[in-house]
Amino acid sequence: MATSYPTSLDTFTNPTSSDSLSSPSHSGLHADTADAIEALQAKVGIDSSAVTSSLEYRIAQLEAAGSPIVKVAAFTSSGTWTVPAGVTYAVAHIRGGGGGANFGTSNGGTGGTSSVAFSGGTVSAIGGGGVQTSFTGGTTSGSAPATNSGDGGFLSQLNGDKSGSWKAHSGAYIVAADTVTPAASITVTVGAGGTGNRAGATGYVWIEYQES
Repeated sequence: MATSYPTSLDTFTNPTSSDSLSSPSHSGLHADTADAIEALQAKVGIDSSAVTSSLEYRIAQLEAAGSPIVKVAAFTSSGTWTVPAGVTYAVAHIRGGGGGANFGTSNGGTGGTSSVAFSGGTVSAIGGGGVQTSFTGGTTSGSAPATNSGDGGFLSQLNGDKSGSWKAHSGAYIVAADTVTPAASITVTVGAGGTGNRAGATGYVWIEYQES
């Protein structure tokens, strides 16, 4: 029989000690195994094989390409991302701006929306809502959120026997992916922090992609 490898595996009939040379055919068995060995060699390939279907060639191509390198385009303010050459897929980490905390008679401002305008559609992370203290006057304190964290402002207030703490909402966090076209320009918007006595932090956009 002719070998069917590599489309499928061959099945050989092994002779026993009591079989004659003609049943099963001794010469036929030698021919079948020789055909199978030749097919296996062709599939594996010789050193530095140029046959594109051989394993030797394919492994050499993978080794030459090396491991993919993950890179990040980080945006702490609005801008444009130009897709690098050879990049066809990207993952965006998007955080909206944090809301502001305010005392007095008005609410803290809502954080701005951060977004990435992929060709398949714009993906957005809304900003966090602001908060307002429930009374006026007294001593006000608080801490500013970390820069570009998208966290909401924090405010504490003490007025006589009254005290309280308020934290505005942080911006939403979204992870989205899409196909991209090399050299294309993608609009990136980074939401500002909401206004108030303790303003919210600006959001951010991180775009991950791979280069070989």
